[in-house]
Amino acid sequence: MSIRIINKNKIEWLTDFNEAMALAKQENKPVLLDFFNPGWIGCQQLAAVTYPNKKVIKFINENLIPLQLQFNDQFYIEKYNARWTPTIIIIDSNGVEHHKSVGFLEPEAIISMLKLGIGKMFFNTGKYREAIEVFNEIINKDPQGESTPEAVYLRGVSTYKQDGTADGLKAAYEILKNKFPGSNWTKRASPYGLL
Repeated sequence: MSIRIINKNKIEWLTDFNEAMALAKQENKPVLLDFFNPGWIGCQQLAAVTYPNKKVIKFINENLIPLQLQFNDQFYIEKYNARWTPTIIIIDSNGVEHHKSVGFLEPEAIISMLKLGIGKMFFNTGKYREAIEVFNEIINKDPQGESTPEAVYLRGVSTYKQDGTADGLKAAYEILKNKFPGSNWTKRASPYGLL
C-alpha cells in the first residue's frame, strides 16, 4: 500500500495507470484522467492557466487522483476513445468512464466540469443522495456555468430515482425552462412539464 504525499502548491500527476487505480481504491476517490500532448496549445494553456490555479489545485488534490497520460499511449487512447487533446475523463477505481470533456477549460469551468463528472459517477453507481449533493454544489456555486444545465437535469432524475416521485423532474424542467431556455438539457426535460 503506497501513501500519496500531496503538495498543496501543485498537482502531483501520476503517470502510471495501474498505480492511479490502486490509489483510487485505497483513497476511495475517482480518477481524473488527462490525455496530454505537450506540443498542443490547448494542453499548454491547461498547464499554464488552469492547473496552476490555487482553487483547481485544491479541488483536484482533495477530490481526485490525478493521472496524466501522454497522447501517444495507444492502448489507453483506444480504450477511452480519446481523439483530441486535451481530453479529460472522470473514471472510477475500476477504470469505468463516467464523464468526458474535450478541449481547454478555464479554472472555474474545469472545477464545475470535474464536479459534474463526480456527480455522474455517483449517479451511475446508484448513489443518488451523493449525486444530488454534488449537483446542488454545482448549481449553487456556478449558477450560470456550462455544467449547470446538466447538473439541474441530473439532480431532478436523481431525486426521482431516490424518492420515486415526479416532483424533482418537474422542478428540473421549470428551472431549465426559465434559466436555460436554449439548452439541450431543457429540451430533454420538456416531457417532465407534462407530468
